[in-house]
Amino acid sequence: MLEWVVMAVRRCLLLASTLLIPALLGACGSGSHQRSQPPPLPSDGTIGVTSSGTLWLLAVDGSSEHQIQFGSDWAGEAALSPDGRRVVFDTTNGIWTGPSAGGQARLVRGLPPALTRPNFDAGWAPDSHSIVFAGEEGIYRTDPSGKGPAQLLFRDESATEPKWSVGGSMIAFVRGSSARPEHHAIWVMGADGSHARFLVRGDNPSFSPDGTRVAFSGAEGVYVIGLSGGAPRLLVRYGYQPVWSPHGVYIAYKRQTKNCGDAGCHERIWIIRSLGGAATMLKPEFFESGYLTWTSTAPPKKTVSISLPN
Repeated sequence: MLEWVVMAVRRCLLLASTLLIPALLGACGSGSHQRSQPPPLPSDGTIGVTSSGTLWLLAVDGSSEHQIQFGSDWAGEAALSPDGRRVVFDTTNGIWTGPSAGGQARLVRGLPPALTRPNFDAGWAPDSHSIVFAGEEGIYRTDPSGKGPAQLLFRDESATEPKWSVGGSMIAFVRGSSARPEHHAIWVMGADGSHARFLVRGDNPSFSPDGTRVAFSGAEGVYVIGLSGGAPRLLVRYGYQPVWSPHGVYIAYKRQTKNCGDAGCHERIWIIRSLGGAATMLKPEFFESGYLTWTSTAPPKKTVSISLPN
């Protein structure tokens, strides 16, 4: 009797294994397959990136590419305003704005002739009515028209990369010597410079549209951390300089396409869901490109140029 029971149990276990193992393998294979599928690209919005004296404006769905070209004094960073009407850009001696439809630039913030700066990391407030930038003594806020003095929000000569939250109430920025990037730290503060505090070690902060999270570049790639702090989550390896999509579903970032040479690096832009998964690569390749921006406005319809006054 006991031997019969043992044989029956063995038959049941064998049957269960023949049913469960393929099911488990199928489930694992299905999950792997889903993760290998790149996300569908959003149908609206414009990603901006600077490269070789030009601000490239890319329709996120790949339908168009347009350029805003600058003069020979251009220093390396430019950003389209959230309303799509103006561009802020750096030169070696100041910050300028110009119409995104092309035309003449206006000086926002100049430097004395004896003083130059590699770049100002200038960026727009979400309402397109203010500009935040890294200046001689720290992080400043100013009017795009250039009228009136700039307001010093945070005093630290090493502070760079100020980025406004979408709601307009906070600014993230980076502190640390350019000679020791491994020691860089991301700080956050109120838009008036109040309540500045350390958040996490890293670079290239970008607020989520709801203001609860920050994406940034870290030791292994792109990370996401809650605004209250805690342990950051690694989103994707080998990526850097992330920026959130206007609706918060996606994050765009850059990645090198080959080993860097003495002159610099070739890069491509990738898009991934903010919760993780596979990434989609955009078509253009850039050389030594600047920070990414992502606005909800449509890109200009043609290539235009912005010139400095004589």
